[in-house]
Order: sequence, then C-alpha cells, then structure tokens
Amino acid sequence: MAGETVEIGGPGPVRLVELWATWCVPCGPAAERARSVLARHPQVVAYAVALDSDRGAVLRHLASVPGVGTPLLYPGGASAAARRGLDRVPMFVALDARGKVAGTVTGLSSNLGPALERLLSQAEGRAGRRD
Repeated sequence: MAGETVEIGGPGPVRLVELWATWCVPCGPAAERARSVLARHPQVVAYAVALDSDRGAVLRHLASVPGVGTPLLYPGGASAAARRGLDRVPMFVALDARGKVAGTVTGLSSNLGPALERLLSQAEGRAGRRD
C-alpha cells in the first residue's frame, strides 16, 4: 500500500493470497471466513491483494472491511489482473513453502471454510516434498 514492490512467490512460509476488490460484495464475508480458517493455521502468512487502482478507495474499504492479511495493491488494477487470468473475486491462492501454487478457491459458498482448510492443509503438507 506504500508503493513498494512485495514479492509473494518463491521459497518461504506457506502463504494464502486473497484477491479481492472494493466493488466485490461477497469479498467481505469471504475474508471473514478465511480469517477464521487462518486462526487455525498460525504459521501461514496471509496477503490481501486488492484488484483496484484507487489506493484511497482501498484504504477506506479496509477501514470497515479488513482483508485477510497484509494489504497490497495489484499494479494496474483490475484490468492488469484480468490480463493474467485473475479476474474472478474473491479468489484465494495457497502457495507451499517452495512458492509453488498448491491450489485455488474462488467465490463465496457455504463450503468456503472447509475448502480453505483443505487447501492450506495441502500446502502445509507439501512443505518438505520434492517434485
């Protein structure tokens, strides 16, 4: 949010990356469910990547509806994200300790909590495996 580049990929802790937008109505409830799941996975580092280009709007939104983790802005906003296939929100991407995508969950459903549990368990379980 301060304008610096943050590298999310690569080796490191297991990560959960939430992609959201200020205009996304289901993103708030999805973030609430994700926060409750993350409480059971204290070693997971979380990022909340806003697919918006208006930093002020994102900060105002986060004041009332916090994201899952460290708030970041996607460079170029929603259109740049869509060009990379990141056009469905809310979306959660889990990265294992090697920085490889362990899986994704998109949308808000009654199964979001269990789906995130499985996703994080899979990412955590891959931590010492070699491909």
